[in-house]
Amino acid sequence: MDEIKNLLHYFIKDLLWAILPIFFTFIFACIAGMYFTEIWGRLTLGFMVFVFIILGYRKH
Repeated sequence: MDEIKNLLHYFIKDLLWAILPIFFTFIFACIAGMYFTEIWGRLTLGFMVFVFIILGYRKH
């Protein structure tokens, strides 16, 4: 039972620190793109593409 608890703790920690920040940043970029369609929305979406490319290269 203790092994399952440790595995669940590791999974939740990994979820919180690896996946959720990317998700929230993506949501922020979408909201910025909807409400600030001028330069800020484009810059935010462009920065998100840049971050996803960097994260893709970092995982390998």
